[in-house]
Formats: sequence, C-alpha cells, structure tokens
Amino acid sequence: MYKQLLINKKIRYYLLGGGVSKLGDVLTGMAFLFITYDVTGSSLHTTGMAIAETLPYYFSD
Repeated sequence: MYKQLLINKKIRYYLLGGGVSKLGDVLTGMAFLFITYDVTGSSLHTTGMAIAETLPYYFSD
C-alpha cells in the first residue's frame, strides 16, 4: 500500500515539505536555546526557556 502512495509525485512533495518544515522547527527551537545562553550566560535561564518552549506541547491535546 505504501509503495502506491510514494509513486504519486504530489504525495512525495507533501511528505518532503512536511519533513523540511519539522526540521526547521527543531532548528529554530535549538537556535532559541543557543541565543538564550549566549545573551544571558546562565544555564538556569536557558533551562527556563527550554521549559517555556515545551509546556505548550505538554498541555495541548
């Protein structure tokens, strides 16, 4: 069944676009953590930023 789906070009582009988008989300999240540490120099503030990024996913659904 999956082979039939992957033959369709539009589905491949859709899956590839979703994968690239998720990769961008992950890299953006990491960049926020690096910037936070670079600006504050504090691991405590960086941890707070990581928690603030994670809580919305935890409470959704």
